[in-house]
Amino acid sequence: MSRSLPRPVPVPVVMVTGVLAALPLLLTAVQGTAVASTPRPAAYSAAVAVRPGGDGGGGPVPGSRGPAPKIQRPPSVAEPKVPPRLPVLPGAAAAPGRQIVPYGPMTVPAGEVWRQWVYCPSGMRAVNGGESNTSPGGIQLIHTGPYTPSSDAGWIVNVRNLSSTPAEMTVYAVCDSDVSDYLFTEGAHRTAEPGAYVAAGARCTDGRKAVGGGFYPQPNTVVAPGLTPSLDANAWTNYVRNTGLANVDVWPYAVCVRGTGPYQVVDGELLTVRVGQLASATAPCPQGWRVIGGGVDQPHDSPVGAVTATYPDSASSWKAYFLNNSPYETRIQAHAFCTF
Repeated sequence: MSRSLPRPVPVPVVMVTGVLAALPLLLTAVQGTAVASTPRPAAYSAAVAVRPGGDGGGGPVPGSRGPAPKIQRPPSVAEPKVPPRLPVLPGAAAAPGRQIVPYGPMTVPAGEVWRQWVYCPSGMRAVNGGESNTSPGGIQLIHTGPYTPSSDAGWIVNVRNLSSTPAEMTVYAVCDSDVSDYLFTEGAHRTAEPGAYVAAGARCTDGRKAVGGGFYPQPNTVVAPGLTPSLDANAWTNYVRNTGLANVDVWPYAVCVRGTGPYQVVDGELLTVRVGQLASATAPCPQGWRVIGGGVDQPHDSPVGAVTATYPDSASSWKAYFLNNSPYETRIQAHAFCTF
């Protein structure tokens, strides 16, 4: 659908096929360049030899355009493990094969880019995740996904704190021991030119479902106007805008699994977000169903603004915060991937 609002000045458009062909309600054209042959940075491609232990951790990412974050657990001698605060999520005890595991809060200093991660209990796999924070008007999500492409051990996020004061952040992993055929699927690498956005997605195959997903940018001068599963649960799409002065490479991915049982992707209320407004959106699962993933998007062809938080706020719902820092009114909608 299209909004009847003023549009930004158009720039050259590249039509995207593949993943977006399965997403008729989402974006049908994007600005940017598709490049399939560029490899991921080595720092994000590194394999994890053994499953990491501990609860989680975090720390600063060097510079707004510095090296890719080191996606590994810091040595305990350098960064002592801090016991996580574990809030009781409604209904969490009802499904022992699925847990929502939080880690934090940790302090994100003003003006800093920060990474934080959480591990699943032994025997469980991270199928989705996200973060919440105490400054949803100042924090911006710039990277989210599995601990590494070769590991289902946990979930990691990177955020940028644009506010003038520190903020507290908690990261979440949706952990499951019942899913099978876990597959990290990478979509086509895309390049976002300065000021442009791309719709970067990955598709699941062989009957697997996209219960989670994310993206990795290099450099990290980006915001994410949306990230969400498709209605048929076969694909995951990330909307990533380049806020910097140089091209940004974006690597999208989906967490594809079998064994979810009956499922449905549930849409939350469609909300109008005025210019300068901070809004929250929630997608609740039907009674008796439990959330295993979720996201948020803008169901029109010109996504603006930035997702500042996206996470499971209970065992049966997904929540997101969104800041409309653009000169255009928009609409947002949260989505929950629900199963028994």
